[in-house]
Amino acid sequence: MLVDWDTALVAPPERDLWSLAAEDPSIIDQYVDQFRRPHGDTEDTRVAWAGLECHLDPVRWSAPGS
Repeated sequence: MLVDWDTALVAPPERDLWSLAAEDPSIIDQYVDQFRRPHGDTEDTRVAWAGLECHLDPVRWSAPGS
């Protein structure tokens, strides 16, 4: 096994959102931007959070049959 340590870094969790944005760029506008700044606990934020959780669900990203 080879590991490319030149690119292995500790980064904030948001760093991995690039792969989601590549699939659906509206994710950044709809969800991430809203939670990057102060926000209240409203029905809109609860719906947006549930949507973001859906996109981040590991089951969605699992290979078929795994």
